[in-house]
Amino acid sequence: MNSWNWEEHATLIIGGTSTVISLLRLLAVTHFDPETAFAVLQSVGTTTVIIGTLLASIWVVVAFIGIAIMRYFMHHELSSQYRTALDCAVFAGCVVILMTAPAGAMLLIIIIAAMWMHVRRSYLGMEVRPKPARVFIEFVLGTAIALTILLAAYPWMPLERIRIGGQTKVHTGYVLRADGETIVVLTDKRRRVEYLARKGGAVDRELCNHHSGLEAALIDQPILSYLFTTSAEYPRC
Repeated sequence: MNSWNWEEHATLIIGGTSTVISLLRLLAVTHFDPETAFAVLQSVGTTTVIIGTLLASIWVVVAFIGIAIMRYFMHHELSSQYRTALDCAVFAGCVVILMTAPAGAMLLIIIIAAMWMHVRRSYLGMEVRPKPARVFIEFVLGTAIALTILLAAYPWMPLERIRIGGQTKVHTGYVLRADGETIVVLTDKRRRVEYLARKGGAVDRELCNHHSGLEAALIDQPILSYLFTTSAEYPRC
């Protein structure tokens, strides 16, 4: 009986992993309330949720997939062609992280580059048997760190302040849907879905930010945005 080969099911694994990541992010941004999660899905659609969560999480996914692949190949001999391909893949992964990760997460690139140089110099081409206990501990720690980053992140939608003409209350949250009659908002603090009736009044929407100054520079903006463009500054909510 042939053993299960993960390479033959790579497409299924990628699809399943993407679905799990999207589900976890959706539950996290709704404070793990199923009714709120269903309301978000109803308002924005499944496709938007999947694309939004993956775009917001791609740097985490790329970083940990890259580290996992390098860890795997520490115990498998590679030809020169495979090494060249992996060099290109590591470079591409670092570019993706530079383009999408917040500036405060740039330490990941240093870790990945240092680990890859260590793998190439010390392990590739050698017969090294993995220690099951160590591999298991690394898997558990890596999964815990990845989940912590994913679940602690903000929603993939921009935070806004919404004012409806004739009303004094200012609503702070994430706009899920807006039409001529209703604005559907996921509130920022309580993470509950609210339906705001426009009633013919003018609507004032303004993007705002959880952070200001240095915090916003480290947490919200990728480092490449400071090299090629002028970073947008939004008022603090």
